Amino acid sequence: MSSRNTQSDLPAWADFGDWQPRAELTEALEQIRIALDGSFANVRTGQTFISFDNLLGRTTICVMPVDEVTADGRHLLDRLVVRTVLPEAMDDWDESFLLVLNAINATGALLIDPHTGERTLVSSATFVEGDDDALLPIYVHLMAWAACYHESWLMCAVRPDAPEGEWAEEPSPWALEDFQQAAENIRAAGYFCTADDTGLTAEFPWEDGAPPAMLGGVTSLMTFQSDMRHPQLGSGLFFKLELPQQFTPTQLPGLVNHLNVLELTGEGARPLYGAWCSPFDSGRLAYVGFVPNAAYWPASVSLIGSWLCWRSFHSQAAICDYLEGEKPAELPHRQVVATR
Repeated sequence: MSSRNTQSDLPAWADFGDWQPRAELTEALEQIRIALDGSFANVRTGQTFISFDNLLGRTTICVMPVDEVTADGRHLLDRLVVRTVLPEAMDDWDESFLLVLNAINATGALLIDPHTGERTLVSSATFVEGDDDALLPIYVHLMAWAACYHESWLMCAVRPDAPEGEWAEEPSPWALEDFQQAAENIRAAGYFCTADDTGLTAEFPWEDGAPPAMLGGVTSLMTFQSDMRHPQLGSGLFFKLELPQQFTPTQLPGLVNHLNVLELTGEGARPLYGAWCSPFDSGRLAYVGFVPNAAYWPASVSLIGSWLCWRSFHSQAAICDYLEGEKPAELPHRQVVATR
């Protein structure tokens, strides 16, 4: 792997002055560097970053300080960001087009960078003081694979004739045990959930004390599927959280971009892996993502499910802030699928 100690690949907003990353982050970058060794061209490394060329442009993996205290008292220490700037030829991709592309995303959110206006593909993980030490290697693992696959899912849109990935024929390693374990945790927390050998479905109340949708309640719907293949990445784990609110076609593009930017820059401490989007012609918001087979780790369904549950309960405030108090359309009752 070629290496050059330079900050030239970092965006202007990532000038952190004399900030020195803590030892854990330095080690995390080294682990990612080793994982990527020999896989990409024109690799450069520095104290706070790794960058390399991919099929669409250039990807930069950087660590950055946060040092903020959230409204609920959590101390955000620092953040690991995977950032791929798309070619200038894609600068005419507006928010409406990004909304459609994010509906087929896998490992990161496609957004308009609020600092530069560039069309940028982003994944990130924020580290919180007091978090279980076991989370750091999981986050590093996830961001390393996000970096490897960053451009792959987007090739479906840029090159519809692109051949399937080399892992297309391998079966998904996620099985009944993964989904049952997660379902037990969700039921223990008091939420409706069903699972089988290829997936899981859970509901989270949109209002305090709301019953499941089959009993007339308004809920957000979380689904996992191991039998949904990605055209570039092959088998893996698809996940989605769909909110029950209806929005107008003029509201959705800006709202989706706002939520994805907020995932990267706001107080949320859950990894930005996947993206906010709007399922085709639904008028609703959803958070979707895909974990390829190679990125499998035990208890992943439970952990990702906890991130989606958090988003279900915290998205309302962000949506209302963006719409400046505008009341969304009436919440519909949802029909529930029995398994996934």
